[in-house]
Amino acid sequence: MGRRRGTSGCSLKRPAATAQRAGFARLGAVVAAALLVAACSSGPRSDSGSSQETRPGTGGSPGSVPSAEVPSSPSGTGSTRPDPAGLVDAYACRGGFTCGRFDVPLDRSTTGGESLGLQVAVEAEPRAPRGALVFLNGGPGAPGAPLAPELLIRLGPEVVAAYRIVALDARGTGPSALSCPTLQTAAGASFTLPPTAVRDCATSLGPDRELYGTDDVIGDLEQLRAALGVDTWTVFAISYGTFLAQQYAAAHPRRISALVLDSALPPAGPDTLQVDVMTATGRVLRLACAAARRCPGDPVADLARVVGRDGGGGDLLDLLSGLSSGDPTYASLLPALRRAARGDRTDLDELLDAYRTGFAAAPEVFSAALNLTAFCADQRFPWGRSGAPVRGRSSDLRREVARLPAAAFFPFDRASARDSSGVRECLAWPSTPPSRLAITSASQSLPDVPTLFVSGDRDLAAPVESVRPVAVRAPDARLVVVKGGGHVVTARAGRGRTVVREFLMRR
Repeated sequence: MGRRRGTSGCSLKRPAATAQRAGFARLGAVVAAALLVAACSSGPRSDSGSSQETRPGTGGSPGSVPSAEVPSSPSGTGSTRPDPAGLVDAYACRGGFTCGRFDVPLDRSTTGGESLGLQVAVEAEPRAPRGALVFLNGGPGAPGAPLAPELLIRLGPEVVAAYRIVALDARGTGPSALSCPTLQTAAGASFTLPPTAVRDCATSLGPDRELYGTDDVIGDLEQLRAALGVDTWTVFAISYGTFLAQQYAAAHPRRISALVLDSALPPAGPDTLQVDVMTATGRVLRLACAAARRCPGDPVADLARVVGRDGGGGDLLDLLSGLSSGDPTYASLLPALRRAARGDRTDLDELLDAYRTGFAAAPEVFSAALNLTAFCADQRFPWGRSGAPVRGRSSDLRREVARLPAAAFFPFDRASARDSSGVRECLAWPSTPPSRLAITSASQSLPDVPTLFVSGDRDLAAPVESVRPVAVRAPDARLVVVKGGGHVVTARAGRGRTVVREFLMRR
């Protein structure tokens, strides 16, 4: 909806109040960061998942989720083992996993070139009644292997016994993280990355920046599947990982047993202007207001008044998306909006400041460079895709925003769409060949495989409105909307986890 270096590199700063940093371009970054806080926090692990987990309605931060032990480094005590998955320097790690490095070619169009080492965690026992289940984390920019033990808690003992769990770092994350220091620093200090930092990062990465899109990650997944000797596998994905999962399923439909998509994006990618998020804001804030013990007035009218009077809608849009992960009660936001609408912005500005700076971290925890590289290469913008000339993009953006009626943006405005972080950042990204994707338009459907969509009714990072048409059109799909749920429903104990477990055991 954080950033990272090795499996033990937990350097996230927890934001004040309940605010979190995310930007829509980093749609899953806030989620990935929150999960990594959980995985790296102190405290006993509970495989039952019933102890101290944050639940919708409590107002707790993601940092209160019970810790999941992260894979440890080889101890030098004889724990190193060979592994049939082709892992290099494999060793036994916590939770019954084998961890190691999986080498993939940087550029699959050439032979004998540079390779990348991806961090992978695989359950050591290869025999599982229902086959393999691979986890795809959010981001793009966050690793997945360190969260493998956390999956044991989310999925529960019955599912864990039935499947062989696999988790990997996407290329450009974890120990192999792309790094642009100036960009990384800016990502922990501002809502939108400065254009100069964006351009400098692209220049430093050079032509290799086109080798980190979703199409390249799909190739890595296929290579890992073959190395594991798996004919088909089930995919469990969260947030931005659901985009990768759907693209992978479309590219390799015969390799998918089932899809579980928690807080899914549309398979062709999100609305980069975030009109769907703006449209859903009124519904979500009124749901939160109705559920609150005390709701001071109409938060939608308050938000519209603040945006109309003060501007800054792009920042508020990012704040709302992030809070839908960290605190889907929006308990800190509702009174702050009311006071801001009446002229006192103190609380709202404090919330924005906490959110803006709360997730500064190392690139190994969350790579801002990879996030920008992948997002800009994968998505479609008002000017087209990433190969479009930089000159003319701004006028294309203005024309597209002007074409839409003002009501489409309420309670935000046109400037909010023009100033949203993903649009502003990719506007400055130099012309680069785009990712080669299997699904490129909203008219295309997912392949005929059992698919479960799980969405929270208070999610403003991936609102249910944007995925419901996809679930209706897919040949074998089911959509479950969890009342009171925010972004990444399975991050909290409750109905979302129950539905996922039942689907995985009954299919």
